[in-house]
Amino acid sequence: MATRHPRQRIAVAGRIGFSRKIGYTLSMKYHPLERRFIMTARALWAQHTPLVVGLSGGADSLALTRLLHRTAEEWPVSLHLVHINHQLRSESASEAAWLVQWVEEHLGLPVTVIAVDVIPFPGESLEMAARRVRYQALWRAVDDVGPDARLLTAHQQDDQVETILMRILTGTGIRGLSGIAPVRGRLIRPLLGFSRASLEAYLADNGWTWLEDASNRDPRIMRNRIRHEVLPYLRRAINPRVDRALLRLADDAAVVEDLLQGPWDTLRETDRLRLPPGWSTWPEAVVARVMLKWAEQMGIRLTYEHIRQAVSGDTDWPSGYQVRHEPDGSLTVAAGPPIAIRSPAPLVVTAGQWPWGPGTLTIQSAVFQGPEPGWTDIPRTPTVPLECRTWRPGDRMRPLGLGGHQKKLQDLFIDAKIPRSARSWWPLVGPPDQPWIWAVVGIRVSEEARVQPGQPVWRLRFQVPQRLETPMV
Repeated sequence: MATRHPRQRIAVAGRIGFSRKIGYTLSMKYHPLERRFIMTARALWAQHTPLVVGLSGGADSLALTRLLHRTAEEWPVSLHLVHINHQLRSESASEAAWLVQWVEEHLGLPVTVIAVDVIPFPGESLEMAARRVRYQALWRAVDDVGPDARLLTAHQQDDQVETILMRILTGTGIRGLSGIAPVRGRLIRPLLGFSRASLEAYLADNGWTWLEDASNRDPRIMRNRIRHEVLPYLRRAINPRVDRALLRLADDAAVVEDLLQGPWDTLRETDRLRLPPGWSTWPEAVVARVMLKWAEQMGIRLTYEHIRQAVSGDTDWPSGYQVRHEPDGSLTVAAGPPIAIRSPAPLVVTAGQWPWGPGTLTIQSAVFQGPEPGWTDIPRTPTVPLECRTWRPGDRMRPLGLGGHQKKLQDLFIDAKIPRSARSWWPLVGPPDQPWIWAVVGIRVSEEARVQPGQPVWRLRFQVPQRLETPMV
């Protein structure tokens, strides 16, 4: 389970500053922002903790880096700076070079630059794909540093406000209202109590400059519309203190979320959920929270309509799970009787539509113009025969975008939330009699399956019945 930090303590520390008597005095050689940061650091990590910092080159991440370096005498840490080059813009390489030189000249610290390939999953936006690939690379860097390392990102107070409002406008529950957690497992966000303006002023006071990402003004991105249009309007026309109101709402929601965590910790089981007799008297929010939390753990995508049906009577959930109201008044959720699905025989990749396990596999011959939702594209090369088959022991893959690193198929299935019961018949593509997989259809392609516009490809789509619905298909 992810660890939830006492959010109220951190939020108050960041918002009010540390003007109250705190038992000791920090040297006045520190900038006021640095004195606040030292107190935040003391609450979030131990001295000498290895910290991997995601350094974009923007004001927030450069301010975080300078704060960590400046306050190291008071609260020493081991710093590892990592910049992810997404290679999405022509200037990406020159910006990375500038960042490395700037940090070296001003702090004497090295910056590790990791170039990644951003390949969206079917139906995934470029923005979300970039975030996914970025965090994958950062977590590999954390693992390389060691088991005690922590990942620091520079999300700040304005990001928190934007996130809360965006979730309110698009629909959310208590957990969503609680905003961005300062600590989630090994991920730490120490700047949530610091405003964007204060961080930029801190850099300007010290003669620092930073990179401006043009995508931060792209009106097609919802967060940018919230930042540049919605929030300014609310501050001007509705409530000039709307930021503080949203942050207060998040603090209250975090308290409720922590209270709701208690029932979940006592009720969860490995592959089965049981609400005891009398559960129907619980607050609706508690019942919904427990069901959603368990479904998330099991890789089941639920809506509030699924929960409403479960509370009302026996029903079926996605991925073959059954909700049953038992005679003793309890409610159980468990996998239904196994569906007899014969593992499909290997199939030579050729155009057509084929029965595959419980679903249908469609293969088309085409020329690649760009990714399309629901379709997986792999090279169509006459000299390399390919077959579609199911998982075998020893199968492995070098997923595109991971720099040639291997990944177990089991981990790919888990990341995509494919139920365990579906993994034995999920279609894979690769050369015959080889353990190297080119594609897990609908989920991921490998380095070997990289394609370019204008290249001949096989296009594959796997569709399963609604009762076996999975998140990625």
